[in-house]
Amino acid sequence: MFKKYTICFIMAAVLALGMAGCTKNSNTTQVALQPVIEREGNVGGYHYTVEENTSYFRKNETAGYYLDTLDQPNAPYLVFITSGEKKTSGYGVEVTGINVDANDYMTITVQFTEPDSKSSVKKEKTYPTTTVTLDKMPSDITVELTDGSTLMWLQ
Repeated sequence: MFKKYTICFIMAAVLALGMAGCTKNSNTTQVALQPVIEREGNVGGYHYTVEENTSYFRKNETAGYYLDTLDQPNAPYLVFITSGEKKTSGYGVEVTGINVDANDYMTITVQFTEPDSKSSVKKEKTYPTTTVTLDKMPSDITVELTDGSTLMWLQ
């Protein structure tokens, strides 16, 4: 009889400890993950490629985007997205989404990244830029940040 009560007591204690562990609050903060986009793919009838951290001859002091194409037949369309001039290395522009609506309007969503506080950076001016290459031009393009704000078109 003593054995039976001991086993029941141990089982109840294990169950209680297990339940307490499940409800224990953690000191870690949960961060919402941004969607992941493939570096190459198709969306809304458009083929795209994304090349992050590209260096291009145009250096913009302000954040925004601009369009370019090669002066050749069937040349791709290039959407350059920049976070503007930075005083150190380690900054970046990440594409988190590309969407095309029924009116053929394309929205490219990006987030600007900063260097980790523990990483070493070079003290030099940088112009973080990511390039999205499209096989054809949609009716309109908008580039926005993950917070919903729209980036300026740099002509």
